[in-house]
Amino acid sequence: MKIFILLPLLALSCGKVTEPKAKDLADDDGDGKENRRDQNKSIADLPDLGLIKGKMKIHFTPKTVEVEISNKLNLEKNVLDLVTKGNLVSFSQKQQLDWANLSFPKVEYPVLDQENYKLDFSFGVTRNPPSQLCYEDSEGTKVLKSWSNFMDIELTRQQLEKVLTGYGKLTLSRLKENNRNQMSTAEMEENLRKTTYEVYYLEGKNSRIMNVSKKISFDRLLKKLNAEEAASIDKMNLFFASTTDDEAWWYRKLNSRTFVLVKTSLQKLQDNFLTGFTRSNNSLIRQNGHGASLKNSPLTQEHAFHFYRIRAHRSLRTFKVRKETKIYGSGGGREGDGHRWKCDHTWRDIRRVPAPEVSYQFLNENLLLQIDKKNVALGAIDLKVEEKEDSRGIYWDIGFQSPGQEVSLTLKSLPAATYFKTGLLNVKCTNGGWSQEEIDIRDSNQEEELSLKIESFVEKKD
Repeated sequence: MKIFILLPLLALSCGKVTEPKAKDLADDDGDGKENRRDQNKSIADLPDLGLIKGKMKIHFTPKTVEVEISNKLNLEKNVLDLVTKGNLVSFSQKQQLDWANLSFPKVEYPVLDQENYKLDFSFGVTRNPPSQLCYEDSEGTKVLKSWSNFMDIELTRQQLEKVLTGYGKLTLSRLKENNRNQMSTAEMEENLRKTTYEVYYLEGKNSRIMNVSKKISFDRLLKKLNAEEAASIDKMNLFFASTTDDEAWWYRKLNSRTFVLVKTSLQKLQDNFLTGFTRSNNSLIRQNGHGASLKNSPLTQEHAFHFYRIRAHRSLRTFKVRKETKIYGSGGGREGDGHRWKCDHTWRDIRRVPAPEVSYQFLNENLLLQIDKKNVALGAIDLKVEEKEDSRGIYWDIGFQSPGQEVSLTLKSLPAATYFKTGLLNVKCTNGGWSQEEIDIRDSNQEEELSLKIESFVEKKD
């Protein structure tokens, strides 16, 4: 799951700019305007670069690949992702505006066997051009070239591979347009951190990012926006919630100075939340008391959310001893005269009987989680369980945040005391005779079968 992060800077640079020191100005919302000249002193919308579109050519040998490239941003989708799926660790580390990220469609590329690659760019005219083209990955940001509508750059094989696989990216930056306040980028950033918090806002199709003065609490801001009924979103509860199409206000606090505020339906939030999960349907069956494991949960990051919707069906057995005598031999003599004999047979027969509905207590006693190959009882971790019922019967929604990476489910094997010898158990014949029936003894469990139908939702890797 990729998460695009936005930093509330009025001016960004991916290169270092040295500027003179500035005196502190009265600017509550960090928009660069003094309060006495600012009509709205408390809230400022974050400006964007505007739409930038063009073409990118990558010169492989012997072919050249050309793709469309742009910084087009779906802020509505990004805000929904932040409110339902945001990875808070990575969020706090990002330093680039969403609309500064250049994206392009995935196509097939040749094997990368060169040390360096040349890339050409041609961009259309934009109302608000950036200042630089940059390369960014987990190690930092590098300025590639000052902005022009036509540019050529060179990337190393490793850099290009990261760009093509999503582990690196091409970004745009903009230097400050107005330096009348004589503040450096670092000073502006520090001023924003001290004086404002940021709010990612979505109401219908109206989406924006606001810098809000810390002099206004988030509760006061909700009142100003007529959203004082907003409810906090909890990722665990999003799965369990009974959804509706009615719109309401929802918020999520991402960190000490970042909030997301949306007006939408709970159904839309849940649908967006579940796009961040791998979904699968499986059966876990214990037959004749023999345990079984379901090891199809994909490897995921630590602390990922796992949800299971489980339906159970159980069938049981009873056992009854049956005896039967058979006469064998030939001739007209009496039984026991050497020509005729009898054999007493003892069977233990099996009969299926209805089983009571499986309870959660029974499920808890028989189902184990394995986390990183270690058994964990359901009751040993912090999980949420809700029992529900529909036209198909009773089922359980179970959710937890895994302390490990590899998760599987196991049904325990039943103890030896629950097994009985069944089949033809014994044959006793007179006069040294023999039976046409052969002894056939099997171990049969009181439980014929326990079947679990499991719909699993496992949070995808970032």
